[in-house]
Amino acid sequence: MRNGRFNKALQSIRAAPPVVWILLGFLFSYLCFFLRSVFFSGPRMDILQMVVPAMTPIGADLRQTLISVRRLFLGEGTPYVGNIPYPPLVYVLLGPMLLFGSGSGYIVFTLTTLVAFAWQTLILAHRIAGGRQLTTSLLLVFVSGMMSYGLLFELERAQFNVIAALLAYLAIWIFHSDKKRVWLAYALLSISVHLKLYPLVFVLMLIDDWRDWKGNFRRLLLLGAANLALAFVLGPWIFLDFVNALRARTSFPQTIRFDNHSAYSFGRLVTEAVAARGLPGPAQAASVLEYLLPAAVGMCVLLLMLKAYRQRIRGLSASLLLACALAAILIPPVSHDYTLTILAAPVAIFLSKLEQQHADGWRSMPLTAAILVFAAAYSSTLFPLGYKPGVLVLQSNFPVLFTMLVTTTLIAWWWPPNRNA
Repeated sequence: MRNGRFNKALQSIRAAPPVVWILLGFLFSYLCFFLRSVFFSGPRMDILQMVVPAMTPIGADLRQTLISVRRLFLGEGTPYVGNIPYPPLVYVLLGPMLLFGSGSGYIVFTLTTLVAFAWQTLILAHRIAGGRQLTTSLLLVFVSGMMSYGLLFELERAQFNVIAALLAYLAIWIFHSDKKRVWLAYALLSISVHLKLYPLVFVLMLIDDWRDWKGNFRRLLLLGAANLALAFVLGPWIFLDFVNALRARTSFPQTIRFDNHSAYSFGRLVTEAVAARGLPGPAQAASVLEYLLPAAVGMCVLLLMLKAYRQRIRGLSASLLLACALAAILIPPVSHDYTLTILAAPVAIFLSKLEQQHADGWRSMPLTAAILVFAAAYSSTLFPLGYKPGVLVLQSNFPVLFTMLVTTTLIAWWWPPNRNA
């Protein structure tokens, strides 16, 4: 039996196309020569400053969070002493990290992030997208994502957006593939929400039949009540500290900058740029963007929900999943570029389904143009802002992310009916 499995695995390896080995070669060099040199052999801040807005010491967000965790477990008062207002449950979940030193803890966190990124972008995305073999699109998104500006920023800050995204995507996959374990899907999504808050938008993906209004409302209501209860895991006073810290963070003026790609931040940047030219009238008109842009993001998501309802789509919609991921990082007032990492898996799924659909023979000039624009927009997010021209539209990732959302919506409406676009 074991020999049979070994022979089967050997045949699969031999049958793998050359692109697999090319991509693995790129990955090997990345791990050995970049990751080891920059992060694990004494951080090379001179290299990092060219790629991400690096801080000293490396892993600043994790260090600050662990200070708060230590305060909580040593009974020194509220964990909300810095400017990183995570939900209260985070400080409980990260308690085991106190067993590691700052250096070894950072290495564990980095390796966990890389494994989580590979898992969601390769294994999970392949299963959700369907098909017998890994598509070229999926492999391309994975390899480029491992070398992307967003992931390097995530590793430099020691953030956990990739981990939170993996939990959310696992929850969505389990919900649509294994109805006997929907409780696990609810648990995983709840943990994801209490790691980063913005995965709350993925609750829209826990809908299988858009015509079942009563069942959907009851499910979402119970899930919302359970998550609200989890917010009080450390008591009501800590919850109030969290709310106050969150309010202070979102109103902090230093969060309005180019590596914050939220719709609100970009609207403020446009307003300030127009006001700097001494044009008070246009500046007042431009200030409407601070509210209009988030509304436009929400409108795209609503259009995809309407599409799912009208066409009676059952199961997981790739376009709605991607739209939810984009909305998750565009609507919050503070959303720095390390959150770009959560897009890789939905993009891989979306492009893989398009690739399979293209193989079925469906052709359309508008679809081709939209795919070209989408691919160009997404690939532009892989490069550091410092490598881009000093133009407002290109110095922030919001315009290209919003372009991705619009083209996703258009492609979904052009998709043939009865397909889980």
